[in-house]
Amino acid sequence: MPSCEVDLRAVDADDPDARGLVGAYFAELQSRLGGFDPPSKEQLRTAATRGVILVAYDANTPVACGSLRLLDEKTAEVKRMFVAPRRGAVGLVESCSALWRTGRDR
Repeated sequence: MPSCEVDLRAVDADDPDARGLVGAYFAELQSRLGGFDPPSKEQLRTAATRGVILVAYDANTPVACGSLRLLDEKTAEVKRMFVAPRRGAVGLVESCSALWRTGRDR
């Protein structure tokens, strides 16, 4: 079973690791749905100003991404969470959720 220890980092919309994971996410949607019109880079940058983009790293390897959209001062929602297929989701969602809760309480 893969390790569940991850380092969750807030990154810029143009971060290469985030862009790679988001590109893989959009490619998977295209494959699964048979058609998908991904947002433009500009649309992604605009959306990022309403929240934070997060990349999860396992041993400095980017393994997952997602974003939190801020709804108000105390509330956010998870948007577009993606786990790289090579990593698998075992324990990763729980690890990320725990880190988000910890960050929220600071």
